[in-house]
Amino acid sequence: MWHGDTPPSVRVLLVAPDPVLQQKVQVLLDAHGFLVVACASAQESRRMLTTERFAAVLVDGRRTPDAPRALIEAGRAGPSGEAPLPVLAILDRRRPETVAQALASGARDIVSHDFLDPLLVHRLRLLVAAPAALPAPPAAREAPPAAPPAAPVFIGQSPPIREILRQVETIARSPMPVTIGGEPGAGKELLARIIHARSPRSHRPFVVASCASAPDAQLEAELFGRGGGSDRAGGGDGGLVADAEGGTLFLDEIGGLGPGVQARLLRLIQTREHRTTAGPQAGADVRVIAGTRHDISSLRGAPRLREDLWYQLATLSLRLPPLRERPTDIPLLVEHCIGRFNRLHARRFRGLTSQGLRRLEQHDWPGNVRELESVIHRSLVLAGSAEIVAADDLQLTAGSATGPLDLARPFSELRAEAIDRFERAYLEALLERTRGNLSRASREARHERKSLWRLLRKHGLDAAQFQRD
Repeated sequence: MWHGDTPPSVRVLLVAPDPVLQQKVQVLLDAHGFLVVACASAQESRRMLTTERFAAVLVDGRRTPDAPRALIEAGRAGPSGEAPLPVLAILDRRRPETVAQALASGARDIVSHDFLDPLLVHRLRLLVAAPAALPAPPAAREAPPAAPPAAPVFIGQSPPIREILRQVETIARSPMPVTIGGEPGAGKELLARIIHARSPRSHRPFVVASCASAPDAQLEAELFGRGGGSDRAGGGDGGLVADAEGGTLFLDEIGGLGPGVQARLLRLIQTREHRTTAGPQAGADVRVIAGTRHDISSLRGAPRLREDLWYQLATLSLRLPPLRERPTDIPLLVEHCIGRFNRLHARRFRGLTSQGLRRLEQHDWPGNVRELESVIHRSLVLAGSAEIVAADDLQLTAGSATGPLDLARPFSELRAEAIDRFERAYLEALLERTRGNLSRASREARHERKSLWRLLRKHGLDAAQFQRD
């Protein structure tokens, strides 16, 4: 199936005996500019590869133990006189032995059947992007237009995440304020970005303000402007509200708002007006999304949120579950983290062993997805030249700082673990607040930049992980 009069520029051969999988892959890839030609057997694929040109081969290796080898070898045969085609194997992540077999047979990459929708297009694009992987085209074509920036995606397929994303489709179309509750690191800002991206305001700015630790007067000036000029980096004198005109303003940790800011925020929501400290009153077309680590019901009334503002913010609310409540999402998050690491550092890590995944699924993750990303990043840095990360390569903390103390262990060990936990939690919070800007992080921490960098290296943290547009 083609879109428009021009055929897709990338043809892919799918070798799969399952007609349901054939249809699923064709629909998914067709929407992203690929033309999928499907066949049901390795024998048929060999015939097609000798007469037609393809950029890559997808093989379904889930049916029998020897399926990956037969199908991958068929794909690697390629047209006579040309380099073997890159092969991507679709496997069952619950059978790790087939993963090893597929890699040994020459597959360039693998993807789990459970996670085709979020991962297949990305993995396939990586395969065909390498010049050596593409056969010579039969005729010159104009380069396709550059793809628009990818919309934010929330990684997860567990029932609670599916339900949240279902609600997001409805909430995004509404102009009303939204509150997102969830523990630190659960993904509140990402979910807010998704709501913005799927709303009629998606073409306008998405602006973030952290309300956690700024003094009331400073936060009020940051949000509503100082009037008569401003020294805010990248901002005008109308504050972040003016920066978000027509778009979305995400207020992180609204439980930290002081009375003055609350009064002005309530007016903004109710009347769509705001006033700078020294300037005239102005209209403001801004949608407010608030984030909080607390249960929204606990914020009602003093000393947290005045009741009238609470009613405005609590009308539409979502709760992001902590990672320990959705362990079935961990394999998908791991694949996403490894893919991002490979892109950033030009590596070719394939994944974790089944024992490694089980170990991650059994961890309590007090730092949620942010902690998981850090663990995976640190483990990949320390894995050296290995392409598969074993369970022993994963460095997990023994537990949260509030867990029971094992008094049978030496005091020095317990103290060292507590210090490590504090350092890591502090560094992650600091980098999150400063968005990975080391110079700003050094100033705010009142810590020498070089010393701060050494601490980051000690804990396997990369400031680039926290950088966002």
